[in-house]
Amino acid sequence: MYLKDIKHKIDIIEDMRELKELKTYIRNRIKSIQNGVKYELKIGDKVEIRDRKPRYGIIKKINRTRIVVSIDEDTTWRVPCSMIIKKENK
Repeated sequence: MYLKDIKHKIDIIEDMRELKELKTYIRNRIKSIQNGVKYELKIGDKVEIRDRKPRYGIIKKINRTRIVVSIDEDTTWRVPCSMIIKKENK
């Protein structure tokens, strides 16, 4: 199913209770995907930080909600899991 079809089906819903239930489901699904990304990462992985200007770094520490990424020798960032894409280690 395409995103366009999903949006159309959501527009058809008139019941506020159903929309709130859908909102809760989507929020939980987003958290589930973000946690999945977190558990695939490990210290030393090369990652891309999705931002206005993509940056690349190496994971130094994995915290509960954020990941510490070393951008260069002097710079480390605490980045949310949702902004990180794992790059293939070569």
